[in-house]
Amino acid sequence: MRRQDGMAENDELRALRPRVGMLSGLFAIAAVIACGVGVQSVLAGACPTCTGLLSVVLPWAGAAMYSGLAFLAWRSPESPWLTHAMGFYVFAHACLVTEAVLLQRVCIGCLVIAGIALLSGGVVSLRVRSARLTLALGLLLGVVAGLLYPFDRLEDSLTRRFWPSRILERAPAFADRKELSDCGHSAPVRFIVYEDERTCRSCSSVGRRLIPGLSQEFPKDVCIHKHELKDPPREQILPVILLMSRESRLVVVEGLPSYEELRDLVRKLLAETGSSPGPPK
Repeated sequence: MRRQDGMAENDELRALRPRVGMLSGLFAIAAVIACGVGVQSVLAGACPTCTGLLSVVLPWAGAAMYSGLAFLAWRSPESPWLTHAMGFYVFAHACLVTEAVLLQRVCIGCLVIAGIALLSGGVVSLRVRSARLTLALGLLLGVVAGLLYPFDRLEDSLTRRFWPSRILERAPAFADRKELSDCGHSAPVRFIVYEDERTCRSCSSVGRRLIPGLSQEFPKDVCIHKHELKDPPREQILPVILLMSRESRLVVVEGLPSYEELRDLVRKLLAETGSSPGPPK
């Protein structure tokens, strides 16, 4: 029975031979485009979809993978590894595209590579019947995983660990980098606000709507730094609130959030650092 199953599988893989050139060509095109995205990430600083360390790593990793698959499809079109790899790259691209759409961070190059990957998976599953379930599961699980933002969290953690200067680049140009790096206080979370000096004393100011609640609810957990901008950039939405945790986690908020939203952000940052809010005054 096993022999018959093996023969049937080999027959399916041999049926892929007429499409060897197409499959190998698709992988080669994906590798070339991935190299282009990698070069753009190095020159421009980041890919729109992956803004951290992954923006440097993923394009080159994809180029290496698709180059290897192009060679494998050309030399050994009956290799079962073509089916195994298809499950991985379909899942990965479905996850990345889902996240990019949800986060509204779309890279044309990444979308083109994802389309080629899906087309390649279709070519494989068209001839290898057993690969159709792999293709469907890869798509479904990738979309579901994308809803949970695993790559977004992963790139943020890797960037904080291996590329901390990249975190500070997300802050506006007028933000004091030295203050972001170390303010001299022992509080696990820094609250830094930049506000137009014309509105900083109004009823809608951060000083009147947000800071009193923070001081009362997080007296030892949040240190507060308030700045007034005399000549803010014209296109900059103010106020700008920077929340920086002890683990170099930076959250930038443009505009005036509600106190409930700000409180939830502070609690999340404290939880990530392993701290719990102290008793209010």
